[in-house]
Amino acid sequence: MTYIAESLNIQSHPDGDATTLVVVGEVDLATASQLRDAALNALNGAAGGLHLDLTGVTFMDSTGIHVLVATRRRAELLGRAVTLEASRRVQRTLTLCGVAKLFPVRPSTGGGCPRNLVPPNRPAAWKRSDASGGQVHHDVGALHDVDTGPLSGGPAA
Repeated sequence: MTYIAESLNIQSHPDGDATTLVVVGEVDLATASQLRDAALNALNGAAGGLHLDLTGVTFMDSTGIHVLVATRRRAELLGRAVTLEASRRVQRTLTLCGVAKLFPVRPSTGGGCPRNLVPPNRPAAWKRSDASGGQVHHDVGALHDVDTGPLSGGPAA
């Protein structure tokens, strides 16, 4: 099942008795309800836990944090666990908000989010590959590598 909002793409993948949600794009006031609905559907439909792959999340505000905490609370009531695989950007947001300790978070290994999955409503120029094969995204005037964070000195050579 795939949920698509203005700038969010969520794909649900069964993983044994658990479910993995691959989330790509921005999790904010406009899109958090789609993540909430997908997470609740996954928890209700799987006998096991929920793994959230947030390696493709480019932005998360307080509404996204609220969805993660509420999802964790719901999973606990059901006797299930929620685990995260997160980009450095999301890890930093979780840490700054003081909720990182609530989730088993493993850093992105580059193997989570499919490399060709780009948030909808983005121009093709938004994504390109650099010489090393990594994806570089243009994000509000700054270049960021999906796996390693901000690029200093402009585009990768």
